[in-house]
Amino acid sequence: MNQKNPYLQLSDIESVEGLSPEFISWLESQSPKESPLQLLLDEGTKPVRKTRRRRGTHSTACLCPEPSWYRPDNFKKLPGQLGHAYNRLVRRDRKTGALSLRMRISRHPYFVQLREQAGRKRDFRPEREKLLDAIVPLLVSTVDRATHIDTINLSKMAWQLSEKDSEGNVIRKVTVPRVCRLLQHMMEF
Repeated sequence: MNQKNPYLQLSDIESVEGLSPEFISWLESQSPKESPLQLLLDEGTKPVRKTRRRRGTHSTACLCPEPSWYRPDNFKKLPGQLGHAYNRLVRRDRKTGALSLRMRISRHPYFVQLREQAGRKRDFRPEREKLLDAIVPLLVSTVDRATHIDTINLSKMAWQLSEKDSEGNVIRKVTVPRVCRLLQHMMEF
């Protein structure tokens, strides 16, 4: 039974327990093509249907909640304005040599104050903020110096942002649809 056809059919019944054999044989003999005579259910009664759909059995958490990307040590320094922009985004600890973000782009006034003009009532979610903070150094590092157009494709961008072990194998994966959704939100601003 569906919204277009309010009549009971044999395929709508999950269990035939408690039904008389005459009623079951009558239902089997009825078909919508042969006879318009079908059993109309009372208002408010719904037969139980077998479905394979299950709600809530999968995890909705992102696979890599804290992505990060910094230029490897074997890369040359970026020249000019791009190098200045990258150095404003990323800092190196002088004692340990560890890289960290100096500026969180997700908290930049551009994304905070223009939020309502972009059609957003709330801030980005924490996972999306961390992805935005991690993707900007990658975009600055891969931009073409002459045209200021980013030349990296989305799958490579997602692979670069994914967390890897010492051998370069991906441990926690940033998915391509997640990067696509972030870039679409960035274009709204």
